[in-house]
Amino acid sequence: MPERCDICGVSALEGQGFVVERIPFRRARLYCPACHRRLYLRLYTIFAIIALAFGCWGVFAAVNAQTKLLDSFGVWFATLFLLQWVLIFPHEVGHAIVARLSGLAQIRILIGAGKPIFSFNFLGFPVLVNRIPFGGLTIFKHVRAPSRWRHLLVIAAGPFVNFAAAAAVWPFLPAGHLFDGPWTVSKLFLAANLLVLVENLLPHSMYTPFGMIGNDGLQLWVCLFRWNKPLRPVRTTSSSAKVRMHQFAKWTGFALLAIATLFFSLFTVFPWIPTPDVLTLQSKLLITAIMLPLALVAGWAAMWTARSTSNMSSAGAPGGEQRMRGIPYTPEQQRSLHEAFQCADRKEFARADAIVDQLMASISSSSPVYAQILLFKLQFILASNDIDRAEKLCLDFINGTASSEHKITVLDGFVASILYDRSSPYLENAERLARLALDMAPETLTLKGSLGGVLAERGKFAEAEPLLVECLNRSPALHDQGISAYYLAVVKAAAGKLKEARSLVKRSIVLHPEPWLVAKAESTLKNWDERGTG
Repeated sequence: MPERCDICGVSALEGQGFVVERIPFRRARLYCPACHRRLYLRLYTIFAIIALAFGCWGVFAAVNAQTKLLDSFGVWFATLFLLQWVLIFPHEVGHAIVARLSGLAQIRILIGAGKPIFSFNFLGFPVLVNRIPFGGLTIFKHVRAPSRWRHLLVIAAGPFVNFAAAAAVWPFLPAGHLFDGPWTVSKLFLAANLLVLVENLLPHSMYTPFGMIGNDGLQLWVCLFRWNKPLRPVRTTSSSAKVRMHQFAKWTGFALLAIATLFFSLFTVFPWIPTPDVLTLQSKLLITAIMLPLALVAGWAAMWTARSTSNMSSAGAPGGEQRMRGIPYTPEQQRSLHEAFQCADRKEFARADAIVDQLMASISSSSPVYAQILLFKLQFILASNDIDRAEKLCLDFINGTASSEHKITVLDGFVASILYDRSSPYLENAERLARLALDMAPETLTLKGSLGGVLAERGKFAEAEPLLVECLNRSPALHDQGISAYYLAVVKAAAGKLKEARSLVKRSIVLHPEPWLVAKAESTLKNWDERGTG
């Protein structure tokens, strides 16, 4: 039975895994990619609101006490939060510059999370600034096989920028008063850079539009020690020594969490005990507001640890399985495909078609390799303008025994091949196949974006707009957002909203700078400029 999202109820496609998240005081839940993205955006929003509240409280307290703003903990905390967000930008620029020097392509920078606010170019890099001030991401594309040391330099460049900034401000710190005395701008700048370094170098996985990936620290670890090493085999049994080790780790973690719970609980109660050194009401409320949530979260984590299973019969927890996403071509298949693409480059489409036919004859139709090679075959047939044959092959595959995931992959890939053509005469066929795919998986955002793009190309703007808006706002995938942004711009331009349309087109180039989309976007902007001046 396929997994179902506990939030929106959508079913996972075959072979697709949803994310398990354990939020304190709630049971573990399965999240589809769209709901998982929305969860993280809500958490980021909560943290931003907390920082804003601390800042407002700090300004009020400083004005009442007639002290410097930075002497107020609330102002200092809010300013640190804002400054570390600002310092993410030079961090990402460091990644981008070394990526350019390393010969990488399609480099762009995303700052923050959530809905985009504005975009601009810096040193030739497209930059998109989002609404919620959490995190940043530098995206690039390898034009050849990834190099271990090149990738290492690109990843290390970001932390190096923050380390250099922290070192540069060190001479301006007050001597002997690093951890005490008045808070200064230089101390704040140093603390913000150190915070960015800790966030990026402490190895962990993080949520991005590409799913959960390793941060700088984790990628540096992989580059240094795990580059191209195979995944460890899954063991179905464990020795008694491993079981004892697991039990020891479990109860050690429980003990540490229980001590932390007691510690935070004492500091929650302590300010309200009458003492000779009377704290102000504002200080009591601030300490309680910080320590009480920490005590609750530590207590919840301690209970969850105590109740967790000690079964070592399988490796990994639910949702922790690592999946190999690549298509497992054999060397012979790779050579045949290379020959087929060479024939296609010479416009020998019949020869290319015959080569992939030979490949498909030796592969099971339920294999992901079969689906991908079929998609290549459909593209060769489409290039030879035999749309009827291509559509028949596609429908025959859909009516076969392949998995729904593979059927949708072929349908959406074929629709995309038609859509990406700047002047395709087969949009009616694409619309028919896109609707068929959406009928098979009605909640799949990628399919909604594809159908919306086809409808926009055909001038059916009223039907296209809600599909494109939903895909743009809900899909966590950057290619979905970029394509939807472009075709939504076409819809807005048809409604006379050229300012909004231009902004969407520029955003689409930042999000998904593939050559076909960039060519369409630039051509569209040029047509709008000529129409405006003509």
